[in-house]
Amino acid sequence: MISRELFWEIVRLHKVEKLCSTQIGAKLAMAPRSVRRFMRLSDYPVKAAERERPCLLEQHATRIRSLLDSFAYTVSQLHARLAEDGISCSYRSLARYVKTIHPKQPPAVMKLCFEPSEAAEVDFGSCGMIYCGQTQRRLSVCAVVLCHSRMLYAEFIPCERLEHFLACQQNALHYFGGSPRRMIVDNCRCAVLRHPGAGEVSYNPAFLDFCGHYGMKPTACSPRHPQSKGIVERAVGYIKHHFVDGRTFVSLDQANAALRVWLDEVANVRSHGTTEQRPCDMLAEERLRLLPLAAEPYECVRIDSRTVDRFGRIHFDQNDYSVPHRLVGSILTVKAYPHKVAIYNGDMLVATHPRSYDRRQEIIMSEHHEDVMKRTKAARLQNLRSDFLRLAPAAADFLRQLEETTLDATAHLTRITALGEIYGREALKKALDTALHFQVCKAEYIEHILSTASRQQPEQRGVLHVPNANGQLDLRVPTPDLSRFKTIKTTERNNHG
Repeated sequence: MISRELFWEIVRLHKVEKLCSTQIGAKLAMAPRSVRRFMRLSDYPVKAAERERPCLLEQHATRIRSLLDSFAYTVSQLHARLAEDGISCSYRSLARYVKTIHPKQPPAVMKLCFEPSEAAEVDFGSCGMIYCGQTQRRLSVCAVVLCHSRMLYAEFIPCERLEHFLACQQNALHYFGGSPRRMIVDNCRCAVLRHPGAGEVSYNPAFLDFCGHYGMKPTACSPRHPQSKGIVERAVGYIKHHFVDGRTFVSLDQANAALRVWLDEVANVRSHGTTEQRPCDMLAEERLRLLPLAAEPYECVRIDSRTVDRFGRIHFDQNDYSVPHRLVGSILTVKAYPHKVAIYNGDMLVATHPRSYDRRQEIIMSEHHEDVMKRTKAARLQNLRSDFLRLAPAAADFLRQLEETTLDATAHLTRITALGEIYGREALKKALDTALHFQVCKAEYIEHILSTASRQQPEQRGVLHVPNANGQLDLRVPTPDLSRFKTIKTTERNNHG
């Protein structure tokens, strides 16, 4: 098939220039026979594929339309239904035919306009993975946007829990300098417990308390209608593609520090595509109409209960946290904050730990461990090695050299552990570093270093304190025999008499 331009050139040469097929073929480098074939045509020939031909599925159009009108079948489901009815066709042919008779029309969306301080939107977004200790967790971003000024606050979090959801919003309100009158949220469990669509929304009680604390009205989006919070949806996508893509983060703190710099120097100082103004400039106007923040910050916490096991631990978020040994078997209240775990026995605080986002870890307070060790001497000897390794970073190298140079390493470890209780843990750390530096890894040298260092310190007068030294100073002195002193006293009295 020749091109349309070449066809009309053949026609022009034949009708206008009065050339024969041989002359036209020589001029256009074509065979005279081919030229004669096109000279006989009055119009450009259409390809067979371009000619309209009836579709084989037209004879089943009524059945296909009735199925599509009865239910929103996918092409795959529709193909299976037609096969059940004995109608044979290819999947691709059916897909092309469905597009002609049942084209999908995107729903119309109304553009929303917001007055200053009227509303803010909040949403989560997934941004890959990050390591927390030895555990790989999903890295999520929580974004909050003021709908009028488009001022953006965002924060990376290791999990999408209630305490993180509330804490991120609270940090955003302090970042904006006030509270909007409405907070528009998705139907996540942190905010909405039940949303039947046309029925009444059932909000999470903690989220209701948070909004009431800052004078905001909660507003839940319609189910399966993300356009209701399109502003924050676009903001989350902007963070993913303009900040996260191409970056790697070593830790959560490093990721949040970099994100904060990007917000202050890029995201909130650019000219926004919708408002054509800088969000930081519009915030100066909107801040005058924001509600003032509450005097006291809201307690962003998730409350749960746990039973203390026989080892004096509670299991929370795949980690074990220690409590006093006397509470074994008790049911305690756990308050989970983003950065700490507080454990209560009734209204009394019994332990506070830094929160770990690693998994299968034991977070133990030293006083809880020492309490158990004093109660069980066998356990103290069994755990002597692990207790020594917890003393200082240099303890592992010290123990390796100690085992290479001595036969009874246990006696040295017992003595060094007792010295740590006598002179203090910090002094023992320095002594271990000094002994390791001079390659003298024995208990005698540690005692010499500690005693010398204590004599060099200025004299401090106070109450005499004799520590228990982990049971190593429990000395049993036999009762003295005083009968011989009575015999001597009687003899002297007789001599004088």
